[in-house]
Amino acid sequence: MRDIMECLQKEIYERCQKETNKFGMGCYYHIASIVRNAEILADKYGADKEVVMIAGWLHDVASITDYRLYELHHVHGAQMAYDILKGYGYDARKIPLVQECIKKHRGSVNLEKNSLEELCVADADAISHFDSIPDLLYLAYVQKGMGIEEGKEFVKEKLKRSFQKLSPESQKYYRSKFQKVMEVLNWKRGIEFIKERKVIIQVENNKEKEMISRTILEALPDWFGIPEAREEYIVNSVNQQLFAAVRKKNNR
Repeated sequence: MRDIMECLQKEIYERCQKETNKFGMGCYYHIASIVRNAEILADKYGADKEVVMIAGWLHDVASITDYRLYELHHVHGAQMAYDILKGYGYDARKIPLVQECIKKHRGSVNLEKNSLEELCVADADAISHFDSIPDLLYLAYVQKGMGIEEGKEFVKEKLKRSFQKLSPESQKYYRSKFQKVMEVLNWKRGIEFIKERKVIIQVENNKEKEMISRTILEALPDWFGIPEAREEYIVNSVNQQLFAAVRKKNNR
């Protein structure tokens, strides 16, 4: 199983790097998150782990390859998966199982799930947004230009919709994660505390930027749980403006 997984990971990574991928490298980390959650759910529900992980790697292959296929990427992706897996010499008896998982992974396309594997991949796709909070915040505040409260509500509503798409059993399993994220997004007292006792400064030194980023991101595994993605955020922090809240002198 390891060989096929490594081949698929490499292929998806390379496709995500191409200029034709309109979603950028953030899509790769989204896909990696789905693979990881699909594996967790397969263990929980007794599904075929190999099938769900392969489907996880390939579920968005159509979108990242050709943006024109996005609207029906679940259909085109299943067709592409057949050719890709056949090319790797994968078990012909399992290819249709992978294809069905890809066809039925989208929460916005309400297709009945007829196997545990299909359920695992669909639920993994829905919960993946909880591993991509920084991307959602970037979408709200940078790409959409929203204000603080508007952007926060946008992210919260998107996460609520994703949670509601989960199967009842997966809602139970991920409820704690959902509640923790909502608590953070609703934490008004944190802003008040910063205003009262801290001062905002701009960090110019690149080593300090990386150190601050690493300290914060590694302390939040529920938000930054994919090591590769977390490391990329940390490394890229030196190229971004970075502001930090530091304790005021009279409160030391």
